[in-house]
Amino acid sequence: MRTWGAAALVCAMMALGGCRSAEIPVESAAPDDGAQGEPMRAESKERGPVYFGGWGSYSIPRKPQEPLTKEAALARPTWYEAYYDDQDRLVRFEKYLEGELEWADRYEYGEGQRLKTHILRRSDGTEAVHPYDERGRPIQ
Repeated sequence: MRTWGAAALVCAMMALGGCRSAEIPVESAAPDDGAQGEPMRAESKERGPVYFGGWGSYSIPRKPQEPLTKEAALARPTWYEAYYDDQDRLVRFEKYLEGELEWADRYEYGEGQRLKTHILRRSDGTEAVHPYDERGRPIQ
């Protein structure tokens, strides 16, 4: 499986506008045209959802994989939705199981591209907050 970087995904989302190279076909990662319920919303303006069949690696932020069209995603029992900010950073990543939100990650960034906070919301509504230091490393 290949891991798709946020920049490539946003390029695909924007129909390759302004991009010189892309790792995925535009039709594979089409953004949603309709409004859906928003279980988590980061403070910055988000773009998405972009649909995926999975994610790779246990690193945070997660690495979405297997881009899908909305139709292909909704035809599966399990799919993922990714949202990006205006700096092409993953700010929200959600897992859906049988049409219901299973869990959702939210990522907050400090200066530059460094992760500041990872917030995991479970299907029961509880949240786990994981802070990161100025170098982007988890604080224990």
